[in-house]
Amino acid sequence: TDIQNDNSFHPTFEIIGGFIMAKPFPGIDYNGLQEPLVKVVYSPKLKNFDDDATYTEYGTGIVTKIKEAEMILINKFCGLNKQGDDALAIPDCPLARRLYKEAIATIPGEEYPVIQLAKVPDCEKIEEGKKKAEEAKKVAEEAKKAEEAKAIADKEKAAEEAKKAAEEKTAADKAIKEKAAEEAKKAADEKAATDKAAKDKAAEEKTAANQAAKEKADAEKSLKQKAAEEKAAADKEVKTKALTEKEAADKEAKSKALAEKEDAAKKRKAEKDAEDAKNKMPGDKGKVKKHEYETKHKDDEPVIGNGDNKYRTPQVLSPNKYKDAVTKADGFFKMKRWAEAKSAYEEVLKIKPDDAYAKGKLEEVNKFLSK
Repeated sequence: TDIQNDNSFHPTFEIIGGFIMAKPFPGIDYNGLQEPLVKVVYSPKLKNFDDDATYTEYGTGIVTKIKEAEMILINKFCGLNKQGDDALAIPDCPLARRLYKEAIATIPGEEYPVIQLAKVPDCEKIEEGKKKAEEAKKVAEEAKKAEEAKAIADKEKAAEEAKKAAEEKTAADKAIKEKAAEEAKKAADEKAATDKAAKDKAAEEKTAANQAAKEKADAEKSLKQKAAEEKAAADKEVKTKALTEKEAADKEAKSKALAEKEDAAKKRKAEKDAEDAKNKMPGDKGKVKKHEYETKHKDDEPVIGNGDNKYRTPQVLSPNKYKDAVTKADGFFKMKRWAEAKSAYEEVLKIKPDDAYAKGKLEEVNKFLSK
């Protein structure tokens, strides 16, 4: 009652926070603002004014809901303008026009989307020019690509042809090289074969020459040996003959000496008989018998007779005749003239029938003739 009677008292209540209404946005429900948002009462207990918490919470909820709805609308408006600006920057004029119109419809009366929408016709001209430029650029790029593709194709074709030419050249070089190597190998093989044939022939000729030289040396050695043997035999025969002749001469001389001695003995005997005849009486007493004399003088000298000669002197061969015959036969043998060699060795055997060398060579000749 005192407060009501006191005109100087002004009841107050501090409200922290709140919002300012500029203009309503379309699509936002503002009906809640028609209800009390705050209820202030006097508390006798506190002797002070205070709000009713329930009303305050209810009113705050209404305001918060309106504010959130407005923020969603404002964010949508700003987003549409942002997207419109981005589309205009591309430029994508149809998209920019649609977005700006949506922004105007979201919050009418705002200048920004109206101003930006006025720029869209220019954008279309720019876009059309850009489209033409892009088409021209595309045509130029396609022409360039075609030219580059042609250049690449030409380059690849040239590279392929060069590669093919290189491969053909490599193949040709390889073929030439292989042919040259084959010819060189063939020449080397032929040379090796020729050298081998020449070497074999030389070896055969050397072997044949060595064999011929050996045979000749053996033949000469055999001839020398045979000549030496024949000479020794001839010398032996000469010595034997000389010894035989000497023995015969000695025997004859002894026989002559014995005969002379016998004659002398006979003469002495005759003289003695004559002397005895003179000195003795005639008769057989004074006679000296021959056998008594021979008995008396049997040991004075040996009686030499003619005896029996057990040796005969063979005919002495001419060494030159035998040697010439063997040389002739060996010559035919070396020349492989077997028939003539056979006749020649048979001639050697006629000169010296028991010649071992001629017999051996004749056997070899007969073997060759039988083949």
